[in-house]
Amino acid sequence: GSTQTHQPVTTSAQPTTQPTSQESNNCDWQQFYNEQGVPYYYNHKTGESSWEKPAELRSQCPWQKFTTDEGTPYYYNEITQKSEWEMPAEYKTWLDSQNVPSAEKYPALPPVSAAKAAVPQKVAEELSQRDDETSKDTQMETENDSEAFSFNYEDQEKAREEFKQLLESHTELNWQSDFKSFGESVQGDKRWTDLKIDSEKEYLFEKHLINLKRTSKENDWEKKVALRKKVRDVLEETSWVNVDCQWAMVKEKLLPTIPSIQQLEPLELLNIFEEHMRSLEKKDIENDRSEMSRIRRASRKARENFKALLDSLYSEGKFTYRTSWQTVLELIKDESAYKGLLEAEGSTPGELYGDFIDAALADKYSDYKNERDSDSSDDETRYD
Repeated sequence: GSTQTHQPVTTSAQPTTQPTSQESNNCDWQQFYNEQGVPYYYNHKTGESSWEKPAELRSQCPWQKFTTDEGTPYYYNEITQKSEWEMPAEYKTWLDSQNVPSAEKYPALPPVSAAKAAVPQKVAEELSQRDDETSKDTQMETENDSEAFSFNYEDQEKAREEFKQLLESHTELNWQSDFKSFGESVQGDKRWTDLKIDSEKEYLFEKHLINLKRTSKENDWEKKVALRKKVRDVLEETSWVNVDCQWAMVKEKLLPTIPSIQQLEPLELLNIFEEHMRSLEKKDIENDRSEMSRIRRASRKARENFKALLDSLYSEGKFTYRTSWQTVLELIKDESAYKGLLEAEGSTPGELYGDFIDAALADKYSDYKNERDSDSSDDETRYD
């Protein structure tokens, strides 16, 4: 504890008030505390300041205030080397005699190391014993809490599962059920009482209702899909429902015979009917196209057969390109090829005969021309 031989300046050792002869109580030294609560001493005559307590002050009050590392204040007597947790009356009287302001009487002191003092042995032992007991109690509480948490967690998990089973067992529940009413109805059930937290019960209950609502919607949708299919099948199987059928007749006479038909909206039923009508119209168009194709194929076959008949008669010399149609008609009127052409669409037998004669004349002219060209070529060769 060295002394300082300078006037206090604006540092941590500067007193908060300037001492006077009246404040010193016939003593040149007076005790102050810095901003950290560490006591120091100032001589107003010499201007010296010291961390160590001067002998003049020691003779006046042997008690000093310190704090433990945990911030607990205690009081130490430098003469008797005793320590006390409570403020000694002698020390309080001495403070009052110094006229120290209230804020300076009992300042919050820093750790004892900053006060340049050691905790007395008795105080240290008491503190150590107190810390050991606190540490032991804390450890026991931690272990008990851990065991309780593990036990509660397992119990609560089991209680949750049993509560879910309770919800599943009540098939009367639906997505519009009320939690309060349900609780009143199962108040005596162990599966209800084992789950202690009401908010968790309500959460699981609401979650169950959401699942019920989802399942209900899915079931309703599947039923509607099956009912729509039933309506389509009935329309398909009813013979008098054709492209000329009116919606009013179907709605009045047919739809009421289908079970649960009221589950479908009128607009849904109308859409199914119109869809069926479009399907029938498409089938009719496809059938018409198929029939027209069949007729064209039959007509083409009839023309081919009739031409083959004319080729045969012409080759046999039964007629020539000069023979009239009426004469030829008498020859072929009982032939199946002629009768088949009468039933076919397209050209008539007389028109096809005319086409046949034109082709025969063209062939004859072509043969004549080729023959003439051949004779001319032979003559030229001979003259050469």
